[in-house]
Formats: sequence, C-alpha cells, structure tokens
Amino acid sequence: MAFHPVWLLVGVVAVWLVTHILRRLWNWLRWRSGLFGPARALRRQRAARGDALAAIVALVFGEDARADRLSARALKSDPGNDAARTVAALLGDEKRLVALEAEKATRPVAALARLRGAATLTAAETAAKAVPNSPAAWRGLMTARAETGDWDGALAALKSWRALDDAAEGAGDWTAAAILTAAADAALDGEAARAYLTRALKAQPRFAPAAARLAELAEDDGDIAAAERLAERAWAEQPTPRLGHAYAELQPLETDAERLTRIQRLAATNPAHPESRLMLAAAALTAGDPALALDEVGPLLGTPPVRQRAAALALEAHRRLGMEPPVGAAWLDAAESGALGLRWACAECRWQAPDWRFDCGSCGRLGTMLPDEATPALPA
Repeated sequence: MAFHPVWLLVGVVAVWLVTHILRRLWNWLRWRSGLFGPARALRRQRAARGDALAAIVALVFGEDARADRLSARALKSDPGNDAARTVAALLGDEKRLVALEAEKATRPVAALARLRGAATLTAAETAAKAVPNSPAAWRGLMTARAETGDWDGALAALKSWRALDDAAEGAGDWTAAAILTAAADAALDGEAARAYLTRALKAQPRFAPAAARLAELAEDDGDIAAAERLAERAWAEQPTPRLGHAYAELQPLETDAERLTRIQRLAATNPAHPESRLMLAAAALTAGDPALALDEVGPLLGTPPVRQRAAALALEAHRRLGMEPPVGAAWLDAAESGALGLRWACAECRWQAPDWRFDCGSCGRLGTMLPDEATPALPA
C-alpha cells in the first residue's frame, strides 16, 4: 500500500489540534476552574489589584464612599494589597494606619494619611518631616500653623510648598498676602498690623484688602493724605467695594459735591473698570447729578450678565431725571434678580463671597479666597 503525503499532513494537523485542545483544557482546569489553590490565589490577587486601582481613582475624584467600598473588597480578596491598605488608611481606618506606621517603608504614607484625616499641627509637622518632597505635607503645615496664629511659620511652610507645586507658585503671592492680612487682623497693636499689611502689599501689590485696611489705619491716625494715596494706588491695580467705601469715608465732613470730585479722582486711576463706573454713578446720584450717573452706568447695561447694582443705579437715575426706563430693556428685571457679581472665589471649591475672607465658607481652607478674575467686580 502506497503512503500518500496528504495523510502525513492530516496526521500532523490532528496531533496539533488534540494537543491544543488538551492544553486549553489544562489551563482552564488550572487557572479558571478553582480546583487548584495557586490559581485561586492568583485570581484573588488580580481582582484585588483591579479594585485597589479603582479605589485610588475614586479617592482622587472625591468619591470617598465608593473608594471605601472598593478598598474593603480588595482587602477581602487580598489582605496584603498595599494600595488597598493605603486607601483604607487615607480614609481613616485606624487599624490600617497603625499597620502602615509600623513598617518603615510605608511610614511616610501613614504620615500623609494622618494629615488628611485631621490637619493638626502635630500631624502636619510629622508629615512634612516624613515626606519633605510632598506639596500636600507643606500645604497642611502652612494651614495648621496659620490656624494656631504662627504667621511666620505659615509663611515658611508656604515657601516650601511653592517650591514643590507649580499651582502654589502661581497663587503664592496672593496666599502670602492673605496670610499677612489675617495676621494684621489678629494683631492687637496698630504698629504690628501696619507692618504685616505693608509686607502683604509688598508680596502682592494688587491685594486690595490689605490696602483697604492700611488706609483705615492711616485714617484712624489722622493721616488722610497717606490713606488716600494708598487707596488710589491699590484702586489702580484692583478696585473692590470695600476699598471704595474706605476711600469715600476718609473725609466725613465734606459735601456730597466734594466727595464726588474725590471719587472722580479715584476712578480716574482705573476708569475702564466696572467698579469705578459703579462707584462714580452712586456718588453722582448722591451729589444730585443723575445724568452723570446714567452716563457712567449706561455702558454696563449692555454687557451681559446685567448686574443687580448697575440696574438699580440706572433705574434710580431714570426716576430722578423724570424719565421712563426704555420699554423692553433687558436690564430692567436685573434690579431685583440680576447676578450679584461676586468678586472673591475659593481656588479649591469655587465658593464665592462679595468680600474677602481668610477662610473659605464652604471647604474651610485658609488663604484660598482669591480674586475671581473671570467675574467683574460688581457686587450688589
């Protein structure tokens, strides 16, 4: 019987198919069926890694509850998973925290976890020492020192934070000015307050709250000329309602016409700014010149969103001139329902306030209330 080469090819293919099927069956039995202990352990470790990574992502995006569930599931699958242990510690699991602190390799992570849970001065100092290259550690130390009134210590921590974090470097001058202004507010001595405010304006000349407070101190001392110079210099950089109010009250005995003249001088340092127009319009109404008030506020009415204060001034100017507001004018409803034009916004959570304050009223962060450059300064 003659042997044909085709049968050899068929035999080779058959052997390959049988071998392939047997190998696939063996792999299924070994890794997927759960009949073997090492396979089950490896499967649990893989599942734990996936859950731990998902927990880290949830933590980054502020989904603490989801991160807690995922880290717990990961630790159930693999109690030794370092990523899941870290997430649990960051979420305040005291048992995991103690375990991380007991190991030299994970001690820096434990220090940051303590800082995240409660930014006490002790926790912040420990974190800064354990992880000197961590911007979060220095930021926490800055906050903790500011809360205890250690202003110079807070500034030193700010310097280290700025060196490590590009975002902090960009807002660092504003933060330094905020810390120094808060220090001035806490100072019981006028000279100490002046020194802090002077340093604040040196750090950030555009920080109007410091200029307003310095002008108020100068007014208290009777140095009206110095107070006016300070206010005008700050107004040229950053007009704010509080600064304008402080400037307007520097001469309590002057007539309304004299005050209007002074405010015109102030507005001339930054004539295009909406707050300059609004302040000048209000002064013009008080001085009995509604036409001037309408001229000043008019350009603001055509720039959406129409602000409440601008609309109210326009309505009052029309009333005093004996004129009816334009029928169908888009700004008419804004006198009662228009945007308030909030000026200060938290760099963290975007909470807004019409006046500067050292702490955010929403997230509680210190020194994060910065000028909201995207929003014109048009508070009601």
